[in-house]
Amino acid sequence: MDQACQDAADAYETLHRHPSPHNYRLSLGYLSMSSASYMEAWQFYVLHEDIQHYEIDPVFRAYEAFKRQMKQVITNNDRAGEPLAAAYETLQSTYREASEFIESSM
Repeated sequence: MDQACQDAADAYETLHRHPSPHNYRLSLGYLSMSSASYMEAWQFYVLHEDIQHYEIDPVFRAYEAFKRQMKQVITNNDRAGEPLAAAYETLQSTYREASEFIESSM
């Protein structure tokens, strides 16, 4: 999940760093890499019941919401607005909380 969240952050930040239309293409590349990592993490999580926990579930929901917002911005050639910023912040905070939970459980 680390790689999925890092690539998601790169996809989000790329929208703000590069001029249009290049930012959409670059961002889509990072989003694709992020999605591949997410699918691996999701599959691993689902197949291993011993690691499933209510403290980790929100990260997966937040990722899906973030991806939905990113796809909408890229598909509609929109500016990255408040819904995407909120989804990004939620993903980052749920990821931090889940990471802290995992570290404290070790």
